[in-house]
Amino acid sequence: MSRARLGVLMGLLLLPAALVAQQAYDPATAAAMSGSWIIDRERSEPVPGPAAEPEVQRGNPAAAVGGAPTGAGGGSGRRGAAPAPPSGGGFPAGARGAMRDPNLRELVSQLRAPELMTLFASDTSVIVTVQDVHVSWTPDGRKRQQALFDGTLLHNSARWKGRKVELVDGIEGSAELKREIHLIDDGAALEVKLELGGPAMPRKMSRKVVYVRQ
Repeated sequence: MSRARLGVLMGLLLLPAALVAQQAYDPATAAAMSGSWIIDRERSEPVPGPAAEPEVQRGNPAAAVGGAPTGAGGGSGRRGAAPAPPSGGGFPAGARGAMRDPNLRELVSQLRAPELMTLFASDTSVIVTVQDVHVSWTPDGRKRQQALFDGTLLHNSARWKGRKVELVDGIEGSAELKREIHLIDDGAALEVKLELGGPAMPRKMSRKVVYVRQ
């Protein structure tokens, strides 16, 4: 087979993948998602018990959205950890020991979701701003890792799924939080579906949060 013919065949094989990639991102949706949003408590589901614990709620406001500070190249940025919670309270019995891990506790805290946020979305970045703290993801579908001093591996990824964008933060071998964001009400509102699960969690926790334009 000639090199020219081989090149043509390779091009045909790659063409469908390129078309899928183009269809996965919708510029109009990204533009409509971008802006300032405030939570609609009446339409949002309540915070799951463990995430509502006072001990989990302490710390940097950026913990509510996850990701990494802008300029850090993605990754679940390590932030100030809250003290370990005491026994009892709202934590399921099987989760109390795991919740002593500050990284896991911080991941659980992200189920709270911020009261007010500014979102910027494009084909190359998704940036959430909460209380002047900028948190970013790169929506190319690639998994990025960050190693902590204690050997813990954090990871994050993001991808466009047509008119939805999926943001993921996790702890390798422990737990992972997925957020699926899409517009509802003809673009007047934003719905965020959160799901947290993994080997360190005794059960999956999920929550739907609705935002309206500020």
